Amino acid sequence: MIMKTIISFFFATAFYIHAAAQMPVPDTLPWCPEGATWVYKSFSPSSLQYYKFKYKSDTVLQDREVKVWVVTSIEIVGGINGEWGRMDDIMGREYLYESNDSVYWYDKVNERFNMIYYFSAEEGDHWTVSNSRAQCLSDSLYPESDSIYVYRTDYDTIANRIYRKIHTSSNRRYRLGSYLTGIGPLFRPFPEINGRFCDYRMAEYGDFYEGGLKCYSDNLRGNVISENIGAPLVCQDLITSTDEIDAREKPKFGIYPNPADNEIFLKTGNREIRELGIYNILGTLVLQDRSGRKRLSIARLKSGIYLLVLQTIDGEVYSYKFIKTNR
Repeated sequence: MIMKTIISFFFATAFYIHAAAQMPVPDTLPWCPEGATWVYKSFSPSSLQYYKFKYKSDTVLQDREVKVWVVTSIEIVGGINGEWGRMDDIMGREYLYESNDSVYWYDKVNERFNMIYYFSAEEGDHWTVSNSRAQCLSDSLYPESDSIYVYRTDYDTIANRIYRKIHTSSNRRYRLGSYLTGIGPLFRPFPEINGRFCDYRMAEYGDFYEGGLKCYSDNLRGNVISENIGAPLVCQDLITSTDEIDAREKPKFGIYPNPADNEIFLKTGNREIRELGIYNILGTLVLQDRSGRKRLSIARLKSGIYLLVLQTIDGEVYSYKFIKTNR
């Protein structure tokens, strides 16, 4: 009888310890620690398209200590007979910092920091967001900013940690979606133009799916979000891929597709673009862009041969010919 009691006590205690060990705990770790990496899925009609944002270093910008994110475009093409191809391109860098529970993002066009989200936000709170590198091509008078509102807050348990979840409005000119404290947005990394109000828009990193955050990990939390993102990839493949290339490596430049009808993409390796211009065969400047984006709309250009001239932030100048077609 005593032995049965001891055995029962042992199993009950073991169960309690095991259960206690599995109890979710509130996440109190900081935003963007070492190794922080976000992978978002972007819309692409012909391939699997992802954008990876990886915290790499710290620097000082406008007298603020900021975090430097390296942005990598990852495109998966093919799939015929199990054969896949992959193209990685370092798109540039983003600069962010956190202050008083708010995260600020550097506007490269207007050269200022804008608040994008607030981890302590409550229902009814609102703030102004903008994205100078996004364009509404169907409305030249589209506003440069708008307020977003918090309409609900709740909690979500992920990887045995409890995160506070803030939901922001979807009926404003710009939208951000929901985000988790300590991690960030679940749909898109930065505020974007709302498709409800703009039929034809262009953003630097394309259009993100709802629930676009497919992978997140850092050195403190480990793998937090690791969705099934489709063969042949797993999150670890994307998180540890080619953005480790030495910044001194010679960049691989190019334009694709070429010929093109609606838009072109610029491959500049790890070089950031300061400005670019597109010239027709008469040498007339027909398009100029200083946003630094690597995805450009050429839908309004007439068919013909054009020369694109770009300057990097390091002062390097490159030029490329491309053909504009009208389908």
